[in-house]
This record gives sequence, C-alpha cells and structure tokens, in this order.
Amino acid sequence: MINFSDIFGDDKKRKGKGKDSHHIDFSSLDNEEESSLKDGAKIPADKNIKFSDPGTKLKRVSPREKKEIEDLYRKSVSLAERVFNSEKEIKTSEIDEIKKLSEILVGYSRNGSQELFEYIFGRLPYDVDFMILNLVNVCILAIEVGVGLGYSDHELINIGIGAFLHDIGMNKYRSLFSQPRGLTPQEKKKIQNHPLDGVNQLKFIHQLLEPLTLRIVEQEHERMDGSGYPYGLKADNIDEYAQIVGMVDVYEALTHKRSYRNSYSPMEAIKIILQDKTSFSPKILKAFLEKVGLYPKGTFVELNTKEIAQVINQTPKMPSCPVVGIVYDYEGKKVDTEKIIDLSKNTKIYITKSL
Repeated sequence: MINFSDIFGDDKKRKGKGKDSHHIDFSSLDNEEESSLKDGAKIPADKNIKFSDPGTKLKRVSPREKKEIEDLYRKSVSLAERVFNSEKEIKTSEIDEIKKLSEILVGYSRNGSQELFEYIFGRLPYDVDFMILNLVNVCILAIEVGVGLGYSDHELINIGIGAFLHDIGMNKYRSLFSQPRGLTPQEKKKIQNHPLDGVNQLKFIHQLLEPLTLRIVEQEHERMDGSGYPYGLKADNIDEYAQIVGMVDVYEALTHKRSYRNSYSPMEAIKIILQDKTSFSPKILKAFLEKVGLYPKGTFVELNTKEIAQVINQTPKMPSCPVVGIVYDYEGKKVDTEKIIDLSKNTKIYITKSL
C-alpha cells in the first residue's frame, strides 16, 4: 500500500471523508485502471472548462505583474525555440540568456510566486511544440523543487540551466519523437542515446557550464532502481540534481498531451509515478508534493459540493488540501463574489477530482 505517510512520516491524517484526504491509498487503482494509464493509452478528455484568463480576480497580482509574468513565459518559450531548433552550435550569448532566465526564475520561486504555473498547466493561446514547452516547464518546476530542498541560489541557477538544456540532445531525433504514434522498441533504443548526444553538443562550451549542469543532461534519464539510461546507474550514483530533473521531466510529460495520447491530470500523473516507486527518490517526491502539490496552483478541481474551484495556494505537508477559490457554483454558474476555502481547515469540503 502506498500512502502519504510513507512520504511525510507520521503527520496527522486529515479528518475528512474525502477520497483525496491526506492519507491517500494509491493502491486503490486496480490493475485494469493501472494498465489503462500505461503505454500511452488514451484517457477520457477533460471537462470542457477552460482555464481562466490570467486576469481573474482570484489572482493576487497586479495587472502590471500579470503582464510581466506572461511576457517572461513567452520569452522563455522563444529562447527554447531558438536553442532547440537551431542547426548551429549553441552560442555563448544563448547560455548567458539561459543563465539570466534561471536567475529570474529563482527569484520568483524564492518569493513564493507560482503564477507561472498557470502557463505550465493552462491552455496557452498560441501553439508551441511540446518539446519546447517541456524544456521551459521542467526548468520552472525543477527550480521549485530545489527551493523546497533548501538549495542555495547558486545551485538553483545551475539546476535551472541544466533543466532548460536537459533534452537538448533530442533535436537530432525530431523525425522520431514527432510521429503521431508511440515509439517502437527499436526507436526507443535509438533515442536513448540523446543524453550523450546532448553532452557532446555542450562540450565545446563546457567552460561556461558548471559540471553539475552537464551531469543533469547526462543522467536525468537514470533511475534509482537502475532501470534508466544511458548507463543504468543506481541510487546514490545518480547526481541528486539529475534526479530532480528526471522526476519533474516525467511528471511534465505525463501532464501534457502527446500526438498519440491525451494528457493526464496532475493527480493521475502522481499516481503513475508512485506506482513506479522504486524509480524516484522519496525525498525529492516529498519536496515536489510540498511545493507543487497534487493540485498545482491555477489548476481546476471539482469539490464534493459539485462546485468548480481553482487552486490558489498549497498547504505545506497536506498536498491534497490546497486553498481554492470557487469559480462555478453547484449549478455550473460562474460566481460573481469571491469565495475562498482553505481545505486543510474545512473538513467537510474536499476535492473529488481534477479537471
């Protein structure tokens, strides 16, 4: 049985009847459901509820700050497109841009701002290649986890750089990963060379990068139980920074659509990761859940009251009980007055599902 006491120790269980209460039994996913969530199988499409405009009054930021956050995400995507899609070697100036971006993202995370999550988990108003979004999103989330683990700014900046470049070696396999289907075993084996390809691409500018950055690129697909690649490293032989990026990379990929499958909800993604509990560090997973949560900021959930709510903030050590703001009432009507609920304090109301 997998539950949150395995991760958070002997913290008090939440008093509530919600199936998403603090002590969650992830083994409740039966074998049939488990098999349906693997191997790229399709899941039912999400409800037809659009993520709110960044201007919704549930946000605690000014119009100017909202514009800055949106611009930051767009510029990050633009930088990722230039770096990943270029047929030329990465420029020194581009490494400088990535470093500056990491510094800015560390500042946002240190200040507790998770407004960028709206763009990670929301529906963007423009089309971007999933691989490009993955580079940006993994960078943001990896820094968030690093903050949760107490890393220094210097470490966080370099984790951000490594996360932004983690799949740079995939650019030579575009014809494979862009296919409207899953990969064959032969194709998977071939594509597993991309971490080493990425390191080779960065070698000529290695003097501009910290060793840990190159280790992230080289080792982020390694797994604690030795099932990863390219070397099959185990446990402590895998750099902790690479372990962070590796877990976040899997989560980000699961929560975003691919040509051959729908996206999984954040909760479904965590269930899948926990089913494969020997692959990832409990320490890193704990930090992830405390910082990002089961229901990340900006995502939508349905409550047992039949109301639709948007997640506003996380509750430390109680990832299933965030602070939410009601968006639609039980009849599906958009609410006009702000209604905020801290689910960690209101035991009669709980989340029934992610949307």
